[in-house]
Amino acid sequence: MHPKQSNPHRFVALTVITIFICSLRTGAFAVSVDDGQRLFDEGMRLYQHADYHGAAHKWEEALRIFEGHSFKEGVSAATGALGLVHWNLKQYRQALTFLEQVLAIKREIGDRKGEGSSLTNIGDVYAKLGQNREAILFYQKALAIRRDIGDRNGEGTTITRIGEIYFDIGEYKKSLTYYENALNISREIGNRQEENMVLGNIADIEQPYPGEI
Repeated sequence: MHPKQSNPHRFVALTVITIFICSLRTGAFAVSVDDGQRLFDEGMRLYQHADYHGAAHKWEEALRIFEGHSFKEGVSAATGALGLVHWNLKQYRQALTFLEQVLAIKREIGDRKGEGSSLTNIGDVYAKLGQNREAILFYQKALAIRRDIGDRNGEGTTITRIGEIYFDIGEYKKSLTYYENALNISREIGNRQEENMVLGNIADIEQPYPGEI
């Protein structure tokens, strides 16, 4: 089997969440939104200590505050965080429900980059569920958006994901094509971490399966 490497790009929404939340401390709702921020931060600390249930409780409280003030970015952030909890608990169907909600919000507020990330994350869930056709469909949708907005880093990440799917179903030539494409992008933008990961994936194809590619 293809040894899955730790991929820092999976669920990059966790990093984006912090950026979104920091933008919420504004205007007449400062006190209430700060309460949401405090709860969100407490959830983050619990999450970092692998207390997923405790983190979920804090994020659910934060979500209610953000919803009460119609802060779409905060709702998106807290909802994505809850999806992340279910991902780590291997509750992929539940994670999918939250991620679909995030996708809807990204589309509503016109956040194209966030939409691309959400589509990739949904593809990741389908890949975990073994629904490869659905995974590729969402990755391709994400790829189209990332290319359209010039998100080269996201483009490379999504191409790598597609390569992983083709590897898992034994289509090694297709997998290698996607990996080589992703490798070129990672080198072009100077992403050494992604480059090293893709090189490892290519080696996994070339060494055990040299006669099949």
